[in-house]
Amino acid sequence: MYKYAPVFISLSLAGLYALGLAFHTSYLYELGIEESQFSLSIDRLFFQGFLALMDFSSKGILWLTLSAFFIAILASLGVEAMKSLQILPAEPKYQKEHKKAENWLHARIISFAKTISYTSAMGFVIFILCLIILIASGKSGEASAKKRIQKFVDGEIETVEIKRKNIKKTIVGNAVICSESQCAYWTNIGSLVLNKSDIEWVKTK
Repeated sequence: MYKYAPVFISLSLAGLYALGLAFHTSYLYELGIEESQFSLSIDRLFFQGFLALMDFSSKGILWLTLSAFFIAILASLGVEAMKSLQILPAEPKYQKEHKKAENWLHARIISFAKTISYTSAMGFVIFILCLIILIASGKSGEASAKKRIQKFVDGEIETVEIKRKNIKKTIVGNAVICSESQCAYWTNIGSLVLNKSDIEWVKTK
């Protein structure tokens, strides 16, 4: 069992990465912000994936458990299929009864075909489950963005005052995300992306 641990760990990390990416992309899209301008580091994507998974609550854990269960079944079927290929001799050991040998070979072929069919079916089911989970993660990102917007409208979220260079009028908004060169804010007129070089100062209100 321990020899399969790296596989399960890799699949889990890949799952969290995909969940985090779907959540992050949908979150910024709902806010009207281009995702390519604000890419996250791998550790932040893992964290976003964890948040998305927790947002699913019991449903998310159920889907994850089912996915892990089907992956385990798929792995077991794959191992059995490999064993079948390894122990299948080129021809029957005893050829005294030709008809019996043919039936034996026919049974082995049918058994192997069933194993391949079950494996393909499980793979399709796992694909559908993963697709559903990714869609749910995207919906979770959209819901989080809508909650943030509503909190901004209701005045329940921290805002900042932004002064741009060579412009007297300041902007009040909520800081959404920043990169090395840009920052995105949510304001009364929607999302606003500013270059850090164009900002004179930012004050917390």
